[in-house]
Amino acid sequence: MGKYFHNFTKKMVEQECKHQQACVKEFDKFHRRLKLLHPFALLFNVLILFLLFKWLGFHTVTLFFAVFISIKEAVQLFFLWRFEKKIIRPIEKLKKGLEVIAAGNYDVQVEAEGNTEMGLLIDSFNQMAQKLQESERLKSEYEENRKTLIANISHDLKTPITSIQGYIEALEEGVARSPEEVAKYLQIIANNTNYVNKLIDDLFLFSKLDMDKLAFNFEKVAIRAFIKDVMEELELELGEKGYHFSYEDQLEQDYLVKIDRKRLYQALRNIVGNAVKYGPENNLVVAV
Repeated sequence: MGKYFHNFTKKMVEQECKHQQACVKEFDKFHRRLKLLHPFALLFNVLILFLLFKWLGFHTVTLFFAVFISIKEAVQLFFLWRFEKKIIRPIEKLKKGLEVIAAGNYDVQVEAEGNTEMGLLIDSFNQMAQKLQESERLKSEYEENRKTLIANISHDLKTPITSIQGYIEALEEGVARSPEEVAKYLQIIANNTNYVNKLIDDLFLFSKLDMDKLAFNFEKVAIRAFIKDVMEELELELGEKGYHFSYEDQLEQDYLVKIDRKRLYQALRNIVGNAVKYGPENNLVVAV
């Protein structure tokens, strides 16, 4: 299960990285176009200056050139201000966001301005951070459920073990005098031993699931007949305990389904077992 979360996060980040790479390519195109303009702008300025000297003379050109330089500087300052606002500042925000994520905190969102290439890149970053946060939340929930499950199994083990110890001590002290009482005590010990074995099997199964080492044996099974057999077994067990159990087959025909008989059988029993364990003590009804 831990491997599942690792693979899930890896695939998710790969998808978001592909999206961000597309946005970066768009930005690179814009940057290359901007760099190509530099030599053309220089040639244009030289050409304009040459024509002005030729047509207007030196003094007039000098005054015109001073005004032109002033306007050019003003335009350049405005361009740099826009460039800083649209490109540099968003990159700085994105950099800070990446530093926060690198520190292990996925609860981060970067403000995006407009529908520009940088805006799309920041939106993609925010989506990635949100999905990473969701993945971390699921991972934390799984870890908490794992700890709870182990704690519950450990707690459940104490009751039958204590009972076994108590009945063994009673037998040793001769509390059970008749053969019937001895047989009764031994039967209780056997039942509790079987319950302990079941809990240990559950813990072992969970450990293999957690390490992603659980082997499955898939085969094609007539699912209608398989489910019916399991339901009849559960109906018999719950009926002996005084619970009402009903099963309704709504399939119009049987189907061959590729399953692992043993694991699906365990899953179905666990679902019904939880219904009994956490349901009302009186008038419990289990309907399938």
